[in-house]
Amino acid sequence: MPALLFIMHIIWLFIFNTSLIILTPLIRGPGNYLAFTLIFLSTNLLILSFVWQAIKNGSIEIVLSPLSAVSLFFLSVILSSFFFTINPPSTRYGFFTMASVIINSIFLSFVIPPSPPFNKGGVWKGLTSVLAITVFILSVIALYQYLTGQGSFEGRGHGTFVNPNSYAGYLLLTMPVLIGIYLVSERMKYIFFFLSLLSFAALLSTGTGGRWIILTAAIAAALILFWIFTPAHRARLKVLTLGLLAILLLFSITSGNGNASFSPKPAELSGSTTDRLNIWKSTWGVIKEHPIRGVGFWSFHTVYSKYKNQAYKDIEHFFSHNDYLQLWAELGLIGVGVFLILIYLYFRDGLRCLKYLKPDNGTSQNIPSPCGRGLRGGGEGAYIMLLSTLIGSFIMLIHTISDFDLYIPAILFIFWGYIAYTSSTARKLGLYKTKIIDLNSFRIFTILGRKKLYIITVSIFAFLSFWVSDPYLAGLHNERGKGFLAKGEYEKAIKYFSKAVELDSIDDSYHFNLGLALAKFSNNNPLILKRAEDEMKKAMKIAPYRSDIYFNLANFYREFYLKEKGNTAIEMMKKAIEFDPLDITITHNLGVLYLQMGMYKEAIGEFKKYLEEKPDDIEAHIEISGAYRMNKEYDNALKEIDWLINKNANNNYAHFLKANILQDMGQYDDAHKEYRLALREKGREGDVWYAIGLLSLKQNNPKQAEEAFRKAVDYRLLDRKEKKD
Repeated sequence: MPALLFIMHIIWLFIFNTSLIILTPLIRGPGNYLAFTLIFLSTNLLILSFVWQAIKNGSIEIVLSPLSAVSLFFLSVILSSFFFTINPPSTRYGFFTMASVIINSIFLSFVIPPSPPFNKGGVWKGLTSVLAITVFILSVIALYQYLTGQGSFEGRGHGTFVNPNSYAGYLLLTMPVLIGIYLVSERMKYIFFFLSLLSFAALLSTGTGGRWIILTAAIAAALILFWIFTPAHRARLKVLTLGLLAILLLFSITSGNGNASFSPKPAELSGSTTDRLNIWKSTWGVIKEHPIRGVGFWSFHTVYSKYKNQAYKDIEHFFSHNDYLQLWAELGLIGVGVFLILIYLYFRDGLRCLKYLKPDNGTSQNIPSPCGRGLRGGGEGAYIMLLSTLIGSFIMLIHTISDFDLYIPAILFIFWGYIAYTSSTARKLGLYKTKIIDLNSFRIFTILGRKKLYIITVSIFAFLSFWVSDPYLAGLHNERGKGFLAKGEYEKAIKYFSKAVELDSIDDSYHFNLGLALAKFSNNNPLILKRAEDEMKKAMKIAPYRSDIYFNLANFYREFYLKEKGNTAIEMMKKAIEFDPLDITITHNLGVLYLQMGMYKEAIGEFKKYLEEKPDDIEAHIEISGAYRMNKEYDNALKEIDWLINKNANNNYAHFLKANILQDMGQYDDAHKEYRLALREKGREGDVWYAIGLLSLKQNNPKQAEEAFRKAVDYRLLDRKEKKD
């Protein structure tokens, strides 16, 4: 029975990791709760299978590895950030991701005891084969995108990844493994020679112009490291280098004007470099304000808009394009420090293993290789494979200085898989000590017995599975609610948003959506409006750095509580501007709010700021003209209206507004002329004749006023009839 449990554990571990290698390249960005719910549920099954195995054996074997201890400590730092994060849902999502990665890595390397199928390298051999096939398929897709221009980035290859740069990080991580297998394989050397060339071509397809230099330099660095550490394979390295140079030459030749050629696609290195420097400067602004503990794992995008460069008004950046800076911003100095210690231990242990595995020291034959049979030098394959994973990790960790590779699921799982392979090798070499804990020595184990422990552990993991599934189910209810909200079916929207809040009370967007639906459904009912306000305040408390929540709460007060809470609405708008100073629409709305509050001087100031950015916004010119008029700055009001008239001489509404200003200035004759011009606009005749009537009364012309009022009534009755028909 113990052997059967172990075999089932190994099979499930292989299926799980195979699925991750194949499917994670399809996860396009954060917030995919379905994908990571399934991943975390599968991780639960891994943990449960190990627990059952330990209960059956009555003992647990623990590997005393500094690398595994620091990995778990890094995970605990991420978990601790949940208690002070500025975006709880994002941090929870990030924790689930890293927990799945690290726990899976531990099972691959430290926890699983020695056994014949594992010692033969079956798991590692199978996973390596799956990785090679996946890289081949993604490379074909990327080259198709490059040659046909069918991708999402104007011909740049990106496979199934969110962008070409992330796909480049994936290839830099995996390509050295293909090269390593080519160097030591006998039966499949031609296949892996071809795969190495194909993946290099796909790598070049991800970047154009100056980026080719960087990507080629990265692979050149990998070849140099192989040359230094594997002198026996330099002949094959020479052949591979010639092949890679041929691919580079093919991409460098300009041929044809269409997409279907290897000619370089238009892109420049300089713009990308400038962008990176600007984003890093903004990230440093986040770090300076939160240097020790950070803002919470995977919460950078929430606070970034407060520090964003003026050049990116209409561009969103969800990552800092430097994982080390982003980890510092999110986890503070402690978090990034722990990660750097983890990297140090990884390469230290890897280099120690290489020293023991070096073919001339007589130890390599004891370590199986994931490359399978048909290798030159037998156990030398283990040395080459470990070297390949270390080189791939090194290049990727350099690449991620200007990208966000460690936030891409596919890269994250493979990178931690490499860490697991290093730990597994170190364990087999005896570099890590192991300790067996006898569970029978614990009284609770003997009192409960195996059957009860099976039931208890299944119950615990079933509860965890339901708990982990709640965010995904809440997301489904939220999406249904948004659909009904868009259609104006507010009561149904409230029903689904309420269920989302019930299932996942820490997601600010669910509370806000519920508040918005309640406000629209309220029909000015004070009890419903109070509940709507409470839900919006909950959203603001959960995510205190989200400018859109402050903005929408301010608009809520403006619509329903202008007299009672107009000043609060102003403060909310100011907070929204503080957290997103580049969103000029908030400034415009603050101007409108000031105008409605009768704070005309302040309104004029906000409209001026807005018009500096949007000088052709007609509505803003009308609004600032109204603010000038109410503030009795008539000359400035006329200048704004004259701008409108010069922009469009047939803007009859502008003539109506100008007439109102002239009337306030006492220039009645000129006002009459403007009102007559305004009459050309169909649908506004009633308003214009009514204004003419009032003006005629001021001029002491009662008959003319009476006639104007009569026409105003006639036109308004006509308008109502037309609308009714």
